[in-house]
Amino acid sequence: MAKIQTAATYQQWRALLDNRHEKTIGNNTVIRAGTVYNSPDDQTGELAVEVFLHGNRIAAIRQDDSIQLWDGGWRSHTTKDRLTSLLRATHPTNCLYQKNFEWYVTSPHTLQDIPFYNGMVLK
Repeated sequence: MAKIQTAATYQQWRALLDNRHEKTIGNNTVIRAGTVYNSPDDQTGELAVEVFLHGNRIAAIRQDDSIQLWDGGWRSHTTKDRLTSLLRATHPTNCLYQKNFEWYVTSPHTLQDIPFYNGMVLK
């Protein structure tokens, strides 16, 4: 697993940015201050720290410390590795894994494996 700089909470992620718009946290991995929208009709959005791998958004850490996940268009080993590192830092009871070429997230709340989908939110 590649080493990337991580934090546990939204406030800690904001502190990592240190009043900058963008910061490199690992190889080809950057964080940016951004806004995520809950629906296409959402006019205001919610402040977040977004994580990009090779320029593709793969995660957003929201103000309520939830994390929203995407595969960035690439279900690669590297993408899964970055998402796993982010989950270990922000939501250590959740786990992302692959079985029969499909991605799953384990949920401690439901004790079930949830099929990964783009835009999923873990609280």
